[in-house]
Amino acid sequence: QLNADVVYNEAVFGKNMTSIKRTTVSTPITKLIPYGANGSTIAVVNNGKPYIVDDEANQKYNPDWQAGLYYEAIVTANQISNSAGLKSWAQDMLKLYNHPRTYYEVNVTPNFNPPLGATIRFKDELI
Repeated sequence: QLNADVVYNEAVFGKNMTSIKRTTVSTPITKLIPYGANGSTIAVVNNGKPYIVDDEANQKYNPDWQAGLYYEAIVTANQISNSAGLKSWAQDMLKLYNHPRTYYEVNVTPNFNPPLGATIRFKDELI
């Protein structure tokens, strides 16, 4: 929340932005196996299953969905010991990873120094 309301100057490629790199992760996660403190699972609050799935995303992105296959991942939250809390957290995590994602890595000039948490608009006027 620190400086979340601050909109800092734009970073413009060729002026105060020196490079930009785009990476796309095209394989989403459609089955998530969460572990909590001391290796606890969500099985007791999830009908005996230690995992959660997103069938809609699986059908959309996984060509092998009809064979019952999922794109699986494991997440660990060592601070969560309550199974219901772990399941709720895992459901939030699955929403973050159940679709293709694009990440941007940007390098700026040394004099471009926004405060921590500020919103920054990046622009490439050469495209």
